[in-house]
Amino acid sequence: MILGGSNDTMLGIEPTVTINNLNRMVDLARAAHAEPILSEIPPIYAEDGKFDGKVHYLNQQIVRLAELKQLKPR
Repeated sequence: MILGGSNDTMLGIEPTVTINNLNRMVDLARAAHAEPILSEIPPIYAEDGKFDGKVHYLNQQIVRLAELKQLKPR
């Protein structure tokens, strides 16, 4: 299970950096013969029931990466 991006978002790290890191983690997991599962940033970071725009965007990018890598996001 790969859950990444929560701290990146809070620290102001660009989403492209986070997505590149997640992409590499998927590749490393597969190279180790593990089945990677990507997870979106959980709703604990929602305020008033809504994600910060950066979190929402990053979650969209995580779903897109999962689709490109033929994984299912969780």
